[in-house]
Amino acid sequence: DSLEVTHCFPFPSSETDEDADADYQIDMLKSLREVNVDNNQVGWYYSTYLGSYCNRDVIYTQCEFQENIGSNAVVLIYDPLRSSAGNLSLKALRLTDEFMAAHKEKKVDIATMSGAMLRSSAIFEEVPIRIHNPRLVD
Repeated sequence: DSLEVTHCFPFPSSETDEDADADYQIDMLKSLREVNVDNNQVGWYYSTYLGSYCNRDVIYTQCEFQENIGSNAVVLIYDPLRSSAGNLSLKALRLTDEFMAAHKEKKVDIATMSGAMLRSSAIFEEVPIRIHNPRLVD
């Protein structure tokens, strides 16, 4: 099994107008479709600094994606600071089945991040990544 990610776009966040955020995402997906780009949404990406990604917003957003798109939805974590040092810092993650089950059973509250299972290894599982550049880029 593999998941191919071919395109992504930044998603501006507006803390005051969630409807505008949703409209932006819909407009971007429509624009991709208009130029014949395959636009099956499989997840999202998050830029971080020094590997700091295990926070309430990332967990909540990924939980929404896995509940709405499916358990195979991923978040790509990109660290531009570490990448600027010469090594691409990119991870693909999804929430563990155990975390999703605990959330569904109300054993973990994402809003307050309270619950018994709060280690990052119990929340996220890493999905292997293989990067391929088209021959035109080489």
